[in-house]
Amino acid sequence: MKFEKKVEKMDKTVEKIQEKLKGEIQKHLSEGKKKLTWLEHQINNEKNNKNLKIKLANAREKVGQLKEKLDQIEEKVVHYTEKNPKKALAMATAAGILAATLWNAFQRKETSSGKPAPKTKKTAVKSAVKPKKTLVVSKP
Repeated sequence: MKFEKKVEKMDKTVEKIQEKLKGEIQKHLSEGKKKLTWLEHQINNEKNNKNLKIKLANAREKVGQLKEKLDQIEEKVVHYTEKNPKKALAMATAAGILAATLWNAFQRKETSSGKPAPKTKKTAVKSAVKPKKTLVVSKP
C-alpha cells in the first residue's frame, strides 16, 4: 500500500515536470517563430533589400579586383622563383618558420585537462651565477 502511494506520488511529480518542460519548450518555440518572422520581414523590406543588393554588388566587385591582383602577384612570384630558385626556397622557408612561430604564439595553451593554462606573472630574468673555479691537481 505504501509503495503504491509512493509510485503515484512519483508519477504526479514526473507529470508536473513534463508539463513544465513542455510549457518552456513551447515558450522558446514561439519566441523563435517571432524572431524568424521579424527577420523575414527585414529581408523582404524593400529598403533593406536594396541596401543588401548594393553591398553584395560592391563585395563582388572588390573580390574581382582582389582576384586580379592575386593573379598578377602570382605571376611575379612564379617568374622570380624560376629565375632565383635558391633565394625563393630560402624566403619560403623563412616565411613558413615565421608563420608557424606566430601561429604558436597566438594559440591558447591548454593543460592536459583541456582547460586553459593559468596566466603566469612575468618576472625579470635573473643573471646566471658563475660557477666557482676549482683547481684540479693531477698527480704525475
